[in-house]
Amino acid sequence: MEAIALLEEVVAKDDSQFGAHHYLIHAYEGSKMPEKAWHANQRYAGLVTNIPHALHMPGHIYAQSDKIQEAISAFSAAAANEQKWLASDSLYPNGHYGHNVHFLIHALNLGGRYDDSLKWVQDLFTYKENPRERGSNNQRTVWRQGYFGLIKSTVRFEKWNEILDGKTIPVYDKPEQQAWRHWAIGLAYSATGQPDKAKATLADMQKDLDAVTSAKEPIGIALQELEATIAARAGDRKKAYELYTKAAGREAAMLYTEPPAYPRPVVEGLGNVATAIGDYAMAEKAYRESLGREPGSGRAYLGLANALDHQGKSAEASTVRAKGLKAWSNADANLPQLQSARTATAAPQPQQ
Repeated sequence: MEAIALLEEVVAKDDSQFGAHHYLIHAYEGSKMPEKAWHANQRYAGLVTNIPHALHMPGHIYAQSDKIQEAISAFSAAAANEQKWLASDSLYPNGHYGHNVHFLIHALNLGGRYDDSLKWVQDLFTYKENPRERGSNNQRTVWRQGYFGLIKSTVRFEKWNEILDGKTIPVYDKPEQQAWRHWAIGLAYSATGQPDKAKATLADMQKDLDAVTSAKEPIGIALQELEATIAARAGDRKKAYELYTKAAGREAAMLYTEPPAYPRPVVEGLGNVATAIGDYAMAEKAYRESLGREPGSGRAYLGLANALDHQGKSAEASTVRAKGLKAWSNADANLPQLQSARTATAAPQPQQ
């Protein structure tokens, strides 16, 4: 807070001081008050128009605010600008580009745009690893960020058939990528009524985790979430919710990273599974917490509206659904949540 006060004093004296705006954005990201950096967002990107990082930084704040479309615009502008730099100089490093597009994929996930998410995943896959990257445990190479973007996109959009088709997610012989692949496959098996295969995949994922040499915590949380999912769909709600609570607590306690080191909030997965097994009170609780983690998430809004509807809370469900439809105004039209929401909106509302 002392640093923020000093930076605010600088921009109060000179609103064209782009360095202060840059640091204000960094100071407020990951906080409970990202809106306090909205002015810095506008000034910084407008003052430094040909530097990818300057065009990119506002997206950090917007992605954590109820401004997902603005986040997508910021990251898209930065990508277009940086592509020019990459094309003009063969020695220009691609690390920031990978980070920016990874964050763009994250924002597109939030905005309900699966097809565009996958388009940018494939863009990152064109940056093949060099021998040094291939031999390292660095998870921030451009290609590996593309791999993580693929995992998070297919899971967030619950593309279970694609995950299980043996083609969409490539096999990559590093324990981190193998672990995330097994996580996605395990969730898919569980969701499609194949519990024995899900349990076998859980065991495979444990072996992957044992071999991981980079950050183990996100994968450890994912292992716990997969176990919780299997238990929930098998009817053991007590065990499932205990595991979900532990996994969600661990995930929320992780140090802030940009973009998040976990594919999506654990509580979002809990909300999805609670809905699938008909526990709408738990689904409501989970989606409310998910909105606290990711304000402006159309997925959480529409999940919450559905949970409220099933509990007879139609008036509140209608209000929340409207927010979800607005948040996903540019989302893929074929998303099942959108189709259900539009059907519910068109149906006569019961008197309360």
